[in-house]
Amino acid sequence: MPTVGCELCEKVRNGVLGAEPLMLSELTSSVVFLEEHQIYRGYCLVVCKKHVEELFQLTEKERVQFCEDMNRVAKAVYAAFEPRKINYELLGNKVPHLHWHVIPRYESDETPEWPIWTLKYRRQTQSKPMIAPSEYERTKNPIMNQLAAVPSRSSPYEGATKSSSRRKERT
Repeated sequence: MPTVGCELCEKVRNGVLGAEPLMLSELTSSVVFLEEHQIYRGYCLVVCKKHVEELFQLTEKERVQFCEDMNRVAKAVYAAFEPRKINYELLGNKVPHLHWHVIPRYESDETPEWPIWTLKYRRQTQSKPMIAPSEYERTKNPIMNQLAAVPSRSSPYEGATKSSSRRKERT
């Protein structure tokens, strides 16, 4: 249920309606967007469809599915751009709506050992305009193609149930 005045609820609503140009895909429990400042090519936001502020406020099934959505996006970004590493951030300090930052990190990073939330990053995002339409398409399409190739699990407990039942059979 959207919360009035929440910028991410509005972004999700606009994305589902097709009115959000940075939207990549609607997944089971989330909507995926390109971050408007592509300091790291492929940087995505995975925004929970349900308005909650904390991960523990989701049911266990919702929480597992939300993490599975994030994992699916990370696999797609990795396959599309082959970064050195993927960083995952779940903060909500500035916008209290559950969302993952999926951030590819490359060999060319000036400070790969540091999180992106440094003064340097803030300066870069303030000086760099939003992603240009041509660059958006060059970044969007490979991720969308990879998301289509990485299937969603039908049940978040699918693998866990099978392996735990095999363990019981062996004992």
